[in-house]
Amino acid sequence: MNSPAPIRSTGAFRLATFLRAIAEGLFTVALPFQAIQLGAGPAQLGAVGSLSSGSYTAGCLMFARLIGRIPLRGGALIALIILSALALAIAYVPSLAFLYVLVVVTGVATSLFWPPVMTWLASHTGNRGMTREFGAFNLSWCAGFPIGLAVGGYMFETNPQLPYIAVCVVTLAAAAILWLFTGSGKTQLGRDSRSLKTNGGGGDALPVEDAVEPPNLTARARTFLFMGWISMFSTYFVSGNFRYQLPKLTKSVGMGEGTFGALMFLVAAAQLVMFLILMHTERWHFKRGLLWSAQVVVALSALLVYFSVQPLVLAGAFLLAGAGMGVTYFSSQYYGIRSPLGRGRRAAIHEALIGSGYLAGAFCGGQFARAYSLRAPYLASVFVLLALLMVQIVLDRYRRASRGR
Repeated sequence: MNSPAPIRSTGAFRLATFLRAIAEGLFTVALPFQAIQLGAGPAQLGAVGSLSSGSYTAGCLMFARLIGRIPLRGGALIALIILSALALAIAYVPSLAFLYVLVVVTGVATSLFWPPVMTWLASHTGNRGMTREFGAFNLSWCAGFPIGLAVGGYMFETNPQLPYIAVCVVTLAAAAILWLFTGSGKTQLGRDSRSLKTNGGGGDALPVEDAVEPPNLTARARTFLFMGWISMFSTYFVSGNFRYQLPKLTKSVGMGEGTFGALMFLVAAAQLVMFLILMHTERWHFKRGLLWSAQVVVALSALLVYFSVQPLVLAGAFLLAGAGMGVTYFSSQYYGIRSPLGRGRRAAIHEALIGSGYLAGAFCGGQFARAYSLRAPYLASVFVLLALLMVQIVLDRYRRASRGR
């Protein structure tokens, strides 16, 4: 067993995620507008989003069994170096066909970063500190992402290559921090050097005292895990339309890239506020009402976009969407990593569902926009979200009827 990493490694990982999130914010704003410059219509924009999210999803699932069996620090470093090179390549891509290819490679490379980082954090803390620990992690990336969103659009307006150059620089800075300030063990433990054991199902190193989840919570925990996963997928389905279809709609009414970046900033800012609230309390744990209400709020945000593209209405819609997504994201994350056994694979599934939500939203949104109107994807999103909410209600009622509360 490798010796634990020093305590400063936790802060270094958080700083690295903050910087990488800035880079992803920049990339998120620049990518659809670059595709539009290369001649993309609604269907092509949906394809860009689907390829990006689909490759990330596939990468997460493909590498799920490797998490815990490879050095987490090394995997993250390799991913960051590859991503920095890809950003420069995308900056000067000559056609949509080449952009498709590079977007796929970028998605796979990104899947080598986030699930290992989440697993590293989970394996160095016990269940008692899980909410606060992951709340701090969520704050780190959620604080970085809106920064990239806020400035990415204005960078693109100044020079279309500028956001990608910034992505490269910031990503290399994140890699340098990981290289200089973290240890090199297979499992990094920031502040706890207790005895460890490795479970047979996922290769995750576990603190002995946290290795077994109380059996009386198993059925309830499993139900809330599935509801958390479904809820996150459905809300990110809506966000996939916001991210990849809204640029075409905003440009059709005369809004620029900077305005779109500011709107996406509001989503991330609302998520950040929700993470800050949730990390300081455990009252939301296993509360189905809050989880379901969050999805209704996101459905309302999609309805607002469908009915109006006035800037103030869009701002309100995006704030609502961000708040709802903050709840569903944290719920899926918490219910997935709270039980040590197999948490590496569940962390990968959590990230894969983000990608698959974006993929399905971007693809279906593109088809609806092409077949009906630029606003049609948002109405379709409402029906998808409400249908998946009904699935969760059925799951919960079945569990309560068969096993009791």
